[in-house]
Amino acid sequence: MTMAMRSFECLLFSFLVLVVVCAKAGLGTTVGCVERERQALLRFKHGLVDDYGILSSWDTRDCCQWRGVRCSNQSGHIVMLHLPAPPTEFEDEYVHKFQSLRGEISPSLLELEHLTHLDLSCNDFERSHIPPFVASLSKIQYLNLSYANFTGRLPSQLGNLSNLLSLDLSSNDFEGRPIPPFLASLTKIQHLSLSYANFTGRLPSHFGNLSNLLFLDLSYNYDLNCGNLEWLSHLSSLTHLDLKYVNLTSHPSLLRLFPLLIPLPLFFLDLSLNDLTSSIFPWLFNFTITLVHLDLSWNDHFNGSIPDAFGNMISLAYLDISHNQLQGSIPDIFGNMASLERLDLSANKLEGEIPKSLSNLCRLQGLSLGYNNLSGQLPQVLDLLACANDTLDTLFLTDNQLTGSFPDLTGFSSLRSLELDHNQINGTLPKSIGQLTKLQALIIGSNSLQGVISEAHLLHLSSYVIPHWFWNLTSRIYAFNISNNQITGTLPNLSSKFDQPIYIDMSSNYLEGSISELPSVLGLLDLSNNKFSGSIAVCVPLLIHIWEFVQWKGREFEFKNTLGLVKSIDLSSNKLTGEIPKELIGEIPSSLSEIDRLSTLDLSNNNLSGMIPRGTQLQSFNTSSYEGNPTLCGPPLLKKCPRDKVERAPNVYSYEDGIQQDGNDMWFYVSIALGFIVGFWGVCGTLLLNNSWRYAYFRFLNKIKDWLYVTTTINMARLQRSLQS
Repeated sequence: MTMAMRSFECLLFSFLVLVVVCAKAGLGTTVGCVERERQALLRFKHGLVDDYGILSSWDTRDCCQWRGVRCSNQSGHIVMLHLPAPPTEFEDEYVHKFQSLRGEISPSLLELEHLTHLDLSCNDFERSHIPPFVASLSKIQYLNLSYANFTGRLPSQLGNLSNLLSLDLSSNDFEGRPIPPFLASLTKIQHLSLSYANFTGRLPSHFGNLSNLLFLDLSYNYDLNCGNLEWLSHLSSLTHLDLKYVNLTSHPSLLRLFPLLIPLPLFFLDLSLNDLTSSIFPWLFNFTITLVHLDLSWNDHFNGSIPDAFGNMISLAYLDISHNQLQGSIPDIFGNMASLERLDLSANKLEGEIPKSLSNLCRLQGLSLGYNNLSGQLPQVLDLLACANDTLDTLFLTDNQLTGSFPDLTGFSSLRSLELDHNQINGTLPKSIGQLTKLQALIIGSNSLQGVISEAHLLHLSSYVIPHWFWNLTSRIYAFNISNNQITGTLPNLSSKFDQPIYIDMSSNYLEGSISELPSVLGLLDLSNNKFSGSIAVCVPLLIHIWEFVQWKGREFEFKNTLGLVKSIDLSSNKLTGEIPKELIGEIPSSLSEIDRLSTLDLSNNNLSGMIPRGTQLQSFNTSSYEGNPTLCGPPLLKKCPRDKVERAPNVYSYEDGIQQDGNDMWFYVSIALGFIVGFWGVCGTLLLNNSWRYAYFRFLNKIKDWLYVTTTINMARLQRSLQS
């Protein structure tokens, strides 16, 4: 009896384990994210204009794999939405362009109840107000809405985000309103950035309650009234304080402010652009241990000589006291600051020679001494910096009185920017300058250099980015060839840059990103051997839906399809993906029958997939035009496509089909589970509840076991006797 019950318990346990394993295997094929949250993201996407395809991945079933989306590994709930706009190109040194989403923030984000991280920075919300419902995301810990073109009043509900640790509202326009006091109720906050946001009025004294604050940036709010800043002394955890261009001179007793900062564990302090005077120097020198970054630039009332006490600030890695009225010579004390990585003394009234003590700065990465009246021999200056030859990337000595010949810079392997213009350097430019493989800026004008600049001077210089202004000079060019260089960057919109038929060859460079709009009058296009990515289906249709006028036999014709006029296309050795679009077949209109068809096509070494479209042109090219695309199929390749084996209309696998298939899969697993349950309880349940049946069943099993044992023993004995005989 006991043995029978134990056997039954083992059977029951084994069956349950099997059910769990099967259920887990079935669930492993389901969608990774919660469907309700997926639909919320799709509604959020619907409210945006996506000019750059940032959300192009938002069309698959598993939203946890979408760009910018992160889900919890345990629950599948969305916990992060990280969609800062990536940069496109520089308009100039200070203004950036971004691949921004446009539109409005949908209230559907409220469905993301587990969201802890939201970053929509650098997008364009078209001067709308920050929606109040954002404050209903009660679990949010990180919120970044900077540089997003918001305006108006901050919603007071933001003060209810009790779990918020980081808030960045910088580079928006809050129309001269005061910083709202309800921000002081965010008692857990550690990072607060309100820079460049057009705030005015008095700073809330309640900010002193933010005892967990580590990072505070109020820079570029010049109309702030910095009347009472005693609350700063209560921020006992503060390590980063940026008060750049905040009109500190409006403080009634400015010198009383600075002693309040001394007890703070600051390692970053920026007080630039504040019209401060040299009277603040004494209290600054109390930061001899903690301070790592100090910026005092653009305070025009700093005058006199550089105090020797700077040499006691041995923890400093960054010191900027440029654009002031400092005079005299550069003191030797900077040689004591062995941690210095960036030193900027430019645009003062310093004179004399550069001190030999700078030879102790072996960690130096940037030295800016331009726009002074410094003298000495340039070769000796470079000898002083020999200790930092592996780390120095910026050397700015413009507009001084340096003399001597141009030295050999071969040892400065990290140098990226070298500015020596407006000095008195003579001799020739050494060919060793061409060995500086990382050099991006070389400015040596207004000197007394002689000789010829040869290819050897530029042989190994680093890659070059085509400047934005260059494309405005190309309207009358008919051939554009910048191939076989080391040019980096992305292609701008070229659709309106050329006024006449153009042959473009940009092959063998380091261009990247997607291929933007191309000129309508295109004869040759060679973009091979670059790093372009994205779908090829985006590249070719750019040539399709544009108008072109062609002069032929004295008559003017208008065509919708200009691809038939393209003589050569080479997109090989990139990282293009997707199927070859059918537009490549592009029939030439009968009225242009005397014009040759496409004569050259090279799509090799990409990641193209699918069937090569049927058409006499594409099938006439050699297989080498398509090689290096492992999933490409169809003539002229020998690899056949699945659709070639069964002549029927191709199936289109839509999103609805995916849902139907998943539904079928779900019913399959449900059927398995129901079958197990019915079978188990139909047999085992009966045996468990009916004693007589259970006894009979196990007696039957014992008889079967005994019969098998006896039968096996007898047969084995017979076999042994047979073998012995």
